[in-house]
Amino acid sequence: MKNSVQLFFLFFLFAFSACTTSSDGLSSSPFGVCAHLQSGSEHRQMPKNLQMMRDAGIRWVRVDFSWSGIESPRGTWTFDHIDRVVEETEKAGLTVSALLLYNVAWANPAYQHLDLWLQYVEKTVTRYKDKVRYWEVWNEPNLFWENPNGADYAILLEATYRKIKEIDPALTVLYGGTSGIPMTFLEESLKAGVGAFFDVVNIHPYRGRLNTMDKLIHYQDDLVNLRKLMEQYHIGSKKIWITEMGWSTWRTLNSSTKELFGQEQGKIDKSEKKGSFAVLFDTTYQSDSNLSVDTIRSWFSDDQGIDIIQIEDLKQGDLQKYQALFVPPWEEYEAGWLFEAIIPNVFSYMHKGGKLYFYGDGAITEEEQASYLSQSILLSLRLGVERYFWYEFQSPEDSPFDREDHFGLVSRQLNPKPSYLAYAALSNVFSEGSVVDTSLTWNEDDFCRIKWKQKDGTCVWAVWSPKGHREVKIKIGGDFQYALDLYGNRLSITRQTSTLSIGSGTIYLVGPDSLTFK
Repeated sequence: MKNSVQLFFLFFLFAFSACTTSSDGLSSSPFGVCAHLQSGSEHRQMPKNLQMMRDAGIRWVRVDFSWSGIESPRGTWTFDHIDRVVEETEKAGLTVSALLLYNVAWANPAYQHLDLWLQYVEKTVTRYKDKVRYWEVWNEPNLFWENPNGADYAILLEATYRKIKEIDPALTVLYGGTSGIPMTFLEESLKAGVGAFFDVVNIHPYRGRLNTMDKLIHYQDDLVNLRKLMEQYHIGSKKIWITEMGWSTWRTLNSSTKELFGQEQGKIDKSEKKGSFAVLFDTTYQSDSNLSVDTIRSWFSDDQGIDIIQIEDLKQGDLQKYQALFVPPWEEYEAGWLFEAIIPNVFSYMHKGGKLYFYGDGAITEEEQASYLSQSILLSLRLGVERYFWYEFQSPEDSPFDREDHFGLVSRQLNPKPSYLAYAALSNVFSEGSVVDTSLTWNEDDFCRIKWKQKDGTCVWAVWSPKGHREVKIKIGGDFQYALDLYGNRLSITRQTSTLSIGSGTIYLVGPDSLTFK
């Protein structure tokens, strides 16, 4: 299967048309990716990695312009690494969205040292303003911020916005992409008056599997509630971007989870035996879990001892008595109120020396990752998101157990994963200038359908079933041209096809002005 996918992919790369740009020379494409181009192997692999982005139809790249990487030590400014990023991305025809972020030792927290923070902002933005037109202020301020508070973030954002607009009023300022869609944090900042001091609302709505219609509708509801909050504070006309979203293909199946527990136990002081570890396992929220309390307990020796804790324990319990805390990925908990309730206590635990480890019981396969990429992007665009950045382009792959190491579209050696091929196929059929039909109901009878028109008027449909395989009676309208699978392979579907076999992988139907499901 992979060989045929790759052969077809190599064929249609040559069929890509030239990139459409807006009047200001920036790409109008919705397709972006996060990449750590400023340092490490990703920096060294330029321009090859950039050309791979371009070949896959990706037109935007989000990059850290971090303070600590530019001014270190204090008073010493180094821009060589960023200069190269800007130069190479420009050559590759990619538009950069830059991140201004994080404290430094001599200005911690940054919002209480605005003179120093704004010096960094001014030097950086002034240097790159002619080539970098989009500036995001901080990353996940509701998470990477001691004692997160929307009103405190508003202080930083307003000052930064004013400075950037002073440098060039035409530059675009993004709200720092939030971890999840934290309604309380967002409203705190809006109550503080920050609505006038950014141009784009920006979120990172990570979540678990998209394998049921209920989960897809839950995602829709999250975006609808965000829009309602924006309208409440009179910023409903602002665009919404997603500058991080993705799924990791890390090893988390049962045997690997047991191996992870054993590996991490070996790192922890065994002088404290009973109650040394806590494992968060709450079936109220982990409804998809294949684990059980007995299974988890069996992975720990009797003399070490563990406590199985629940959400209420995280919110109110004394976590400092534990040497280590094992929790599922935060994506398991999609409810915003729950996320905001547990994160502060967990981070306080970590700040005081506690060790936090993620575990799981059902790995996302590379094929699932590819499907979720296509479907999350299409559904986001259908629900009014303007631009989507997949997290991330390249997987570091330092550890099979570290979920952060396996979000990538390509491997450490730049070998394409199925998700890379799926992104290329999607960007080919959702070509620049395409417009989503928002009048069409996207969910019907447990399957999904999204329609758009390409710039030349060609209609394209995306169809899939979150539940998996099913047969659907259809009538394909006029001007049908061809059908493609998730990876861009041609399917044996014609205008006369009356039964469509759909599954969890996206099918694209190119050309028909109508698609009737009987």
